[in-house]
Amino acid sequence: AKWYMHKSVYAAYAERLAYAAGGNAARDFVDGTARNMLLGYPVEFTQVMPNRSTLDGTSANTTLRCATLFGDLSLATSFGDRRSNTISFSDSALNAFEQDEIVVRGTERFDFVCHAPGTSSDAGPIVALKAD
Repeated sequence: AKWYMHKSVYAAYAERLAYAAGGNAARDFVDGTARNMLLGYPVEFTQVMPNRSTLDGTSANTTLRCATLFGDLSLATSFGDRRSNTISFSDSALNAFEQDEIVVRGTERFDFVCHAPGTSSDAGPIVALKAD
């Protein structure tokens, strides 16, 4: 399980909790590495989550109220590959022939879905923390 949040949310809230608890732990000095952890679980930064200004209500978009996600995304999501990579070459696209060029086009179709996010009464593999 991991925490998923925007960097600004981590800086504003998680680091404040860590500093209030006394800053560095003995393990930080033994390992010699700084890890982004919260309550014993690693933190994964994702910039598509709402940032601090969105959560504070200063943004016009008020539908983004999920501050962080916690859980195991490998148990809650599925990846689908509808069409594998296709690569095409052409010397007649645009003006490639006149320019002595070859045009290369690569395409792929894929998607993923979060099929088990959990609800307010039944915790699934991931749960969301809302900012109110």
